[in-house]
Amino acid sequence: MNPAYDFCALPIYLLILLAVFVRKATKGTPNRIFIALNIVGLCATICDLGAVYCLRNLGKVEYAQFAAYFLSYIYLVLHVGTLYLYLFFLLSVTRTFYITRKWYIEIMTYLPFIALISLVLTNPLHNYFFSVTLSHGYQRGPLMWLAYAVCGYYAMLGASLLLFSKQFMSLKKILAFESIYIIAAIAAIAQYFYPSQLLELFATSIAFLFVAMVILRPEETTDSNVGLPSFKAYVSEIKKILLTRQPSQVLAISFINANKIRAYFGEEKYNANIISIADRIAGLAKKKKKNVEIYFENPGTLYLLIEDMEYDCTDDYKALVKHIRFEDKQKDGRVTSLTARAVIMRIPEDLNDLKSILALGHEFSRFLHEGQDIVNAPTITSLKSYQLEADMDEILARDLANHSFEMFYQPIYSFKEKKFNSAEALIRLKDEKYGYVSPAIFIPAAEKRDLIKPIGDFVLAETFSFIASHDLKSLGLDYIEINLSVQQCVDPDLPDRILELTRYFNIDPSTVNFEITETMYEQDSELMERNVRNIAKMGYTFSLDDYGIGYSNVQRITKLPLKIIKIDKSLVDGINGQAGQSVLRNSVKMMKDVDKMVVVEGVETKPVLDQVQSMGVDFIQGYFFSKPIPKDDFLAFVKNGNADSEVAKA
Repeated sequence: MNPAYDFCALPIYLLILLAVFVRKATKGTPNRIFIALNIVGLCATICDLGAVYCLRNLGKVEYAQFAAYFLSYIYLVLHVGTLYLYLFFLLSVTRTFYITRKWYIEIMTYLPFIALISLVLTNPLHNYFFSVTLSHGYQRGPLMWLAYAVCGYYAMLGASLLLFSKQFMSLKKILAFESIYIIAAIAAIAQYFYPSQLLELFATSIAFLFVAMVILRPEETTDSNVGLPSFKAYVSEIKKILLTRQPSQVLAISFINANKIRAYFGEEKYNANIISIADRIAGLAKKKKKNVEIYFENPGTLYLLIEDMEYDCTDDYKALVKHIRFEDKQKDGRVTSLTARAVIMRIPEDLNDLKSILALGHEFSRFLHEGQDIVNAPTITSLKSYQLEADMDEILARDLANHSFEMFYQPIYSFKEKKFNSAEALIRLKDEKYGYVSPAIFIPAAEKRDLIKPIGDFVLAETFSFIASHDLKSLGLDYIEINLSVQQCVDPDLPDRILELTRYFNIDPSTVNFEITETMYEQDSELMERNVRNIAKMGYTFSLDDYGIGYSNVQRITKLPLKIIKIDKSLVDGINGQAGQSVLRNSVKMMKDVDKMVVVEGVETKPVLDQVQSMGVDFIQGYFFSKPIPKDDFLAFVKNGNADSEVAKA
C-alpha cells in the first residue's frame, strides 16, 4: 500500500484545525461538529498510516499483526462515522435538526448507521469487512460493499438536505457542502479499483479544506469588536428557523443608553464589558444546561437564541440585566449602570415572519414603560401604536392608492389686526383600518420609505386648490402656510413644480407662505438655499418653523429670505419659570431686532396668551383658539371669529 496520500492528508487536517482556532471559529454547534470531523479525519489518517507501517512489517515486528488489525479496525469505525457525522454538520448548519425529530425520519437517519456500526464492531468475530493475516496481509471482506453503500445512502440524505436549504443558502455554499460527496465518491471508486492507493482520506481532507475556506468564514458573520456572532448571522439563523418551522425563543436585550456609555468609557472598555456580559450569559446558560446562542448588534443589542421552548428565561435574565454596571477607576471611580430592556419572542407562536421579528427586536424598548425591564412580545405587539408602525408599509401603500389623505387648517391669530389673518395647512391621514393616524407617526415613516415626495405634492396641490377656490380677503385671511419637507427642499425640481402649480391654479404668490425647518441644513444646504431663493423670487415668503428645538442662530436666520420666525411649543412650555420666561422674551426680542415677525406656537391657556402678548409677539397659534380642523369647519370658524373681531373693533 502506498501511504503517500495519507502523508499529504495529515498536514491538511492539521492546517484546517489550526486555521479554525486561529480564526476563532470555535463557537456554536456547527463549528464544534466541524472541529470534531477534522479530528476524526486526523485520527483516521494516523490509524491508516500506522496500519500500513504494521502491514509492511508483518512477521518482522512483534505484535505487528495485532497492531495492524487494531489500527485498521479503528480506522474503519472512524471512516464509516465520517459521513454520518458530516450529515449532522449539515443538519446543524442548516438548522434542520428539528425536522429529524419525526419518528420515521429518525429511523431513516439513525437505523442504517446503527446497523452498520454494529456489524463493524463485531468484525473481530466474523471478519466480514476485513481481515489481517500473516500470509495475505490486509484483505477486504464480503460486506465491505455495505460500508460504501451506507456511506452513499448518507451522501444522498445530505444532498437532499442541501437541496431543501437552497432557499436560504447561496449556490456557492451548496456546492462547497456537496464537494465532499463528489470528491469522496471519486476517491472511493478509484480506491476500489486501485486498493493500494489510499486516496479516500486525502480526498476527504481536501473537501474539508474547501468547506473551511468557503463556509467557515467568521469574519463575515462575527462582530470584530466583541468577537460575537453578528446581526447578519442572527438574521440568517432566524431565516432558517422560519423555514424549518422550529419552535424557538429569542430574548432581545437592548442597552438603551449604549451610545452614552460608549462615549464616556471609550470604545475599548465598552466592548470589553459587552464581552463580559456575554460571558456571564453563556455561563448562566451552561449552568442551566441550556443551549443558548448569543448574537450582537451595534451599538448595544444582544439576541439570545434559545431552542428550548419550555425554558422560562424571565427570572434568570431579569436578574442578570438589571445589575449590569460599568466601572472605571481612572475616572474618579465612577460607576454607571448600563440600562437594559428585554423582550421575549416565541417563534412562531408570537411572531412568524422575518420582518416582524427584526422590527420588534429593534423597536420594542420605545414602547416600554418605566419599570418594565422584561416583557413578552404580545405585551408590545398588542399595542395599537406598535401595530400602526409595524403596518406602516401597508398603510402608506393603501392610503396613497386610495387618496386617504386630507388637509386640516389651524387658524393663526394676529395681535395687531385682532383677527385670524392666516392659517397653517396640515396634512392628516384617515386610514380605513386605524382611523386617524398621527402625522408624528406617518410623516417620519414616509420619509424613511422615500414616500414623502408624493405626500408633499399632495399637500401643495390641495392647498393651492383651496386657496384658488376661496376668496381669502373676504375671509379676512392674508395667506396660508404650507410646510415643506426636508426632501422637498433639496429637490432640484421644487421651484419648477411650484411654478407649474402657480400657473395652473392662477395663484397670487402673496397668499402662500412656505414653512421650512433647520433640519434641512443637515442635508444639502447649498441646494436648499438656492431653491428657497428661486421660490422667493416668484413672490412667495418663508417662515422658519420650530425655532428653539435645533441650533438656530441669528447668522443663519438672516442668511435666508425669511419673513416669519415660529417659536416652538417647547419654549412656551417653560414660560411659568423665571428662566423659561427669560429665554422666550429674549428670543422674541432678538427676532424683532433683526426685523422678523414672530409666531408663538402651542399657546393653550389665557395666562400664557397674555404673557406672550406682553413680549411683543405678532401672532399666536395654538389650542387656545383652535386645534387643526377640517376645511369646512375651518371656513366656518374663520368667518365667525373674524366677524366677531370686526364687531369688537367697531
